[in-house]
Amino acid sequence: MKKYIVVIKILLLLGVLSCLAKTKSQVEIEYQIRSFNEERVEFTLGRDTLVGYLSKPSNTKKYPVIVVLHSASHGHHNNQLYNHLEKNMNEIGVAVFTYDRRGSGESTGDFNTASLETLAKDALSAVNVLVQRKDIKTNQVGFFGISQGGWLAPCAYSISPKYISFMVLVSSSGVSPAKQMEYSAVTTLRMNNYSDSVIKVAKHLRSITNEYYRGNKERQSTQEEIDEYKEEEWFSDVYLPWRGNLPEDVTTTKWIHEMDFDPREYYQKVDIPIMLFYGEADRWVPIDESVHVWKEVFDKNGNSKFEIIRVKSAGHMMILNEDSNPEEEIISEQYTAELKKWVSNILKE
Repeated sequence: MKKYIVVIKILLLLGVLSCLAKTKSQVEIEYQIRSFNEERVEFTLGRDTLVGYLSKPSNTKKYPVIVVLHSASHGHHNNQLYNHLEKNMNEIGVAVFTYDRRGSGESTGDFNTASLETLAKDALSAVNVLVQRKDIKTNQVGFFGISQGGWLAPCAYSISPKYISFMVLVSSSGVSPAKQMEYSAVTTLRMNNYSDSVIKVAKHLRSITNEYYRGNKERQSTQEEIDEYKEEEWFSDVYLPWRGNLPEDVTTTKWIHEMDFDPREYYQKVDIPIMLFYGEADRWVPIDESVHVWKEVFDKNGNSKFEIIRVKSAGHMMILNEDSNPEEEIISEQYTAELKKWVSNILKE
C-alpha cells in the first residue's frame, strides 16, 4: 500500500512540475488564444512573405486597427507588451495587428541585412493588406511603435502617409542610434557604479568603433585598442556592435546602415495626432533630448495634436522597476490608462 501511495505522490508531483515547467512564451500563447479573436494574415514585400495575426474586438463588425512596429529585441508577434496592447485595445473596440518581423517566427527574409527603411516598408505592406478588408475602418488606421519602432513608424509615415491617421510611440529616441547607444552605455555603467574614468574609456571605444565603420579609421589598430579592454568586467556594458570584433567588410553589417540614421528627418513629417510615452526610469533613451526634438519639429510643422507622457517608475518597455529585474514584470497602470483614454478620444474626433 505504501508503494502505491508513493507512486501516486510522484505522479501528482510530476503533474505539478509539468505545469511549472511551461515556458513564458507558452503561457503567453495560451493566454493570447484564450483572450483574443485572432486571424492569421500573410502579406508580402518582394520575395519575402511575412506572417501576422489580427486580434479583433468582439461584437464589432467594423473597427479601427493599430499596426505594431517592433522593438529591436522583440521581433515576434507574441510579446508581453504587444499582448497587453491587444487586450486593452480590443476592450475599446480597436483591432491590433502584430506580425513576425522578417527573419523571425513564421516570416521569411533576413533581419540582419534589413535597413530601417526596409522594416518601415514591411509595416506599410501590412497596412496595404489590412485596408483591403471589409471589416477595417480605413480612415482609422494607426501605428504603434516601441523603441526601434519609434523610428520605424515615422519613417513609414514619411514614405506613405495615405492611410495612417494616428500614432502611438513608446520610448522613441530623438537621437541617432550611435548617440543613443553611447547614452545607454554611459547610463548602464553609472547604474553599475563604475567610475568616470571607465566611462571616459567606454565613450572612446564607442567613438573609435563608429569611426572605423564610417571608414575613417584603420581596422587593425582600432581592433588592437579595443582588445586592450576586452577582459574588463565592464566591457559588455559598452554595447559595442559585434561585441567589439570588427568585421572586415562593414557593408555586411546592420550597424553601418543604422548608426547615423537621423530621426529628426522623419519626425518633422509627422502631422497627425501622436501620443509619446517615456518611462522615467528608462536607461536606453535620452528622454529630455528626445522630447526637445519632438517639440521642436512640432513647432516647425504646426502639429498641435500631440501629447507627451512621462510614466512614473517605468522603464523602456513600460515595465515597473524594469532594471531591478522584478520576478513579476508588471506593465504600468498609468501607461495603460493614458493609452486607452488617448486612443478612445482620438477615434471619437
